[in-house]
Amino acid sequence: MFIAPLFSLTLLLQSPAFPALPCLSPEGTGKIHSHLKQPFGPVFVAAERGLFVADLEARTLDLLDLRDGAPRGEIFSLRFENPSCLQVRAKDGIYNIHPAWLFGRKVASKHRKEKEPWGPPSSLVAARGGSNLPPGSRLATDAAGRVRLALKAKAWGGATFRWRLQGHHLWRPVEQVGSQYLLGPIPPGRHKVFVVAMDENLRFSSPFPLELLRPLPKGLSKAVLIPVAGGLVLMVFLLSVFPVLGKGRGPLRRALLSAVAVSVLGLQVFAAIVPHAKGWPFVGFTMYTQTYHAQSLLYRPVIRALLEGGKEVEVSPSEGGITVPYTTFRSLVPLLNGGPLRLEEFRETLGRNLGAPVQRLRILAERTRLTPGGPKPAGALLLGLYPPLHRPSSPDQGGGK
Repeated sequence: MFIAPLFSLTLLLQSPAFPALPCLSPEGTGKIHSHLKQPFGPVFVAAERGLFVADLEARTLDLLDLRDGAPRGEIFSLRFENPSCLQVRAKDGIYNIHPAWLFGRKVASKHRKEKEPWGPPSSLVAARGGSNLPPGSRLATDAAGRVRLALKAKAWGGATFRWRLQGHHLWRPVEQVGSQYLLGPIPPGRHKVFVVAMDENLRFSSPFPLELLRPLPKGLSKAVLIPVAGGLVLMVFLLSVFPVLGKGRGPLRRALLSAVAVSVLGLQVFAAIVPHAKGWPFVGFTMYTQTYHAQSLLYRPVIRALLEGGKEVEVSPSEGGITVPYTTFRSLVPLLNGGPLRLEEFRETLGRNLGAPVQRLRILAERTRLTPGGPKPAGALLLGLYPPLHRPSSPDQGGGK
């Protein structure tokens, strides 16, 4: 694209005192060292104050909040080790960063000069109590929702491990405690989780499934809840019936019916909010109390389809057959975690509904920064691409849209 060379010139001429692209961070970028466009993704910028993403249409630069395993502070250079691995050079060494989820690993110097790195990590082995666990094993967690495991896998540069809940899209780090690993925490109840081994180039092994059961707190156990519910029902009956005693059958009958109705409704509400607080509005949700401040960051999930002729349009998950009743990342989980077959099915369904073949799908997280001057577009991160790319980019490659 012709914009990429112009952007290169813009960055070369930029100075911290008078940036060609305004920075949304009050402290600015500092000195800019290099930039690199991800294939079909955003432009990343290495600068004195860290890693930035550029929004060429909105003409903004925004600081990325790097997560576990990624460097902090000044970044000098960028390159793509593979389409899902952005390699950066920081003051204390080389790091690989996942360009969508922004976690990473430091590259061990003894492996950098090897010409033929290993393939993806081998199958993960999980053990507990000295015995290997078969996939799908059911384990009980401690009261905090965590479980200790021994994890092993062979991987280039040594294996590290991550996990996620079924139905979630983020891979979380597994905490190492001595020779074992602490997985969790998970919410109360039974959950299916997946564990993967990750190599130095951020490639994953096949997910290892486990079923974890976190016991409910003692206050939510049946031994406590049943007496509490029974006592509340009895209290409602007494408060309803006692005032009308001696006033005839009519008032007593009405009082009994009212007590039954109130008890049934109360028990339904009680059952809805315990133990997970997801079945009753205004209970267990933060949308009613969550506040945002200046410089807060908002994300909006977007699916873009490239049609024949080069036109790219934004589409909804329902147009591709995903009927999850949410407009958040949850509707994208089947695509982000479903694999090539699920993505191909979505693309074919989408093409039929749009009346035109779909050449490529992009799943993006559009970012908006709440600045004192109002919300500003802050660039989009590429979460998924189908069909995938297998060749890394170079600094002078545009890499598509």
